Amino acid sequence: MRITIKLLVSTMFLMWTSNVLALSEPQASIPPEEKQYIVTENLKYITELLASTQIQQCLVDHQSHLLSLVDILKIDQKWPSQDKPLLQVLKHPCAKLFEAKLNEPHNQFSEFMLTDELGALIAATPIPSDYWQADEQKFIQPAVTGKNYISEEGWDASTGTFSFLLVSRCNMTINLLGS
Repeated sequence: MRITIKLLVSTMFLMWTSNVLALSEPQASIPPEEKQYIVTENLKYITELLASTQIQQCLVDHQSHLLSLVDILKIDQKWPSQDKPLLQVLKHPCAKLFEAKLNEPHNQFSEFMLTDELGALIAATPIPSDYWQADEQKFIQPAVTGKNYISEEGWDASTGTFSFLLVSRCNMTINLLGS
């Protein structure tokens, strides 16, 4: 069995899609206990990644580059045809970290995304279809409830596998001087 995961990490969330079963027929499904095992095992990895110095520093650094919602929506309307925002997302230090994760042996991820509190992309690999993620249930549910969002699995014709999305809340860790 091959497992591949798409991941959205943000100051608020971590999302990935797991391509779970390399099946030739899109009618099959993932047994619930198998899906739960995949989620549980990968949440350990994701939690460590989110707590890493690299991710936390990316989130801290981004705080001085926050965009207004109007600016985010303008970029989203033209995404991915605008070179500057696209390159900022793809060349971001976290995007380079994510790319390295994608190239690891036994990698289970197919996509990584880092977003800010408003759902705007900070870093991603490969290119996501949207710049703004906050208009989707995958972003809204964890923002409101603080709980993980796990989508139903669906057939991904491009990879010939079933996929599901998991979004997990990520809080920025800030160490204050003297604490």
